[in-house]
Amino acid sequence: MEARRRREREQRKWTEMDRKREREGGGIGGEFGLVHKGKACKRKEQEQSKLERNQGPKRTRLVFTDLQRRTLMAIFRENHRPTKELQVTISQQLGLELSTVSNFFMNARRRNLNKWADEGRPSSTGSSGSSVSSSAVSCSTA
Repeated sequence: MEARRRREREQRKWTEMDRKREREGGGIGGEFGLVHKGKACKRKEQEQSKLERNQGPKRTRLVFTDLQRRTLMAIFRENHRPTKELQVTISQQLGLELSTVSNFFMNARRRNLNKWADEGRPSSTGSSGSSVSSSAVSCSTA
């Protein structure tokens, strides 16, 4: 408890010293040459500009329409890695941003890998293992 009080006193003392330096025009860190005559260093200016940019409302999450989802999934089934030109065409046709279409394919490839990894792993119930073996049999006979 005493150590906590001592630490709080030291912090108050440091804060008072910093405020005194700011009033005198040296600013925090003035003795190290970081702040000169009340001018803030670049990092502080950058942090302030970041705070100002983040004041706006948060962007809402995009939810694909049924048509957009079906179209993107159909294209993904045919081609897991479409060219940039094809992605531009898709984005124009569906009324989406290029970055949205690119992210869809990137995420779809990741989901596809996860699904493939899940199928390869034996489950605790054994139900997916039987479905995998039945599909393997049907593939071999077809």
